[in-house]
Amino acid sequence: MSACGHSLWAVPSNYKELARKYNMKHIPHVSIEKGLPTTSHSPLVFGRCNIRYFKGLSNIKRDGIQCAGYYCEIKEVKPRPTELYMPIWYDYSGGYFNYLEPPEPVDALFLRANTESDDPTEWFLE
Repeated sequence: MSACGHSLWAVPSNYKELARKYNMKHIPHVSIEKGLPTTSHSPLVFGRCNIRYFKGLSNIKRDGIQCAGYYCEIKEVKPRPTELYMPIWYDYSGGYFNYLEPPEPVDALFLRANTESDDPTEWFLE
């Protein structure tokens, strides 16, 4: 996996609960902007949104990242940069857990993140 510099994330209000429930080693988030050389100055920062997750855990391969996650929708993000998703586990290569239900829709905040490390467990909110 390659480092992403700085990012703008939608962070669920219940992110600590999600991290425990899904045994996530990183901060639960949906990337809105990534690969930024400096912190995001988007007008979305600190704004509120709602994340709606789609059923079916997916194996996602995009931008040098492989993870298992849930595709989702955030109506406040227009135009949509790409398909939005919340990674559950990085470098996931095992079988799918179809029985694992996606999270319920949840309110979230748009926050800046430092994603300079190659290790997602070292990413942090700015």
